[in-house]
Amino acid sequence: MEINFPGHSAGEMVEIRGKIVWLLGSLQLVFLSVTFLISIFISHRIAGPIFKLCQWFEASIQGGKIKKDLFFRKHDYFKEVAESYNEFTETIEKTIHSKTDEIEKSISSLNDAEKTKVHALLKELKEITTSSNPV
Repeated sequence: MEINFPGHSAGEMVEIRGKIVWLLGSLQLVFLSVTFLISIFISHRIAGPIFKLCQWFEASIQGGKIKKDLFFRKHDYFKEVAESYNEFTETIEKTIHSKTDEIEKSISSLNDAEKTKVHALLKELKEITTSSNPV
């Protein structure tokens, strides 16, 4: 079945069809390129915070100290995770400080050897909570 368009020859129709195919192919390439760039941009906004959080935990584990003041880039996702982590470390720090204060008050009833041991342990606890070196 052949469709005739008045005023256009078969050769012109083939030429128009070729231009339309070229235009649609070009638009598809542009669309794919834009989609690719957007997906890279969005994935970095997700992967970046996760990567930093993993680095933060590894540094805390390796250093044996609680890392504080976690933050992500301005447009990253998961900022609430950083805020929760910071609140968590603050709570832990306050708890450790209050418990060390209680322990220091209780030390007076110990003998000298026990006091030395307890002071050394308290010093370690304080060192754990005083690190705030960002990664």
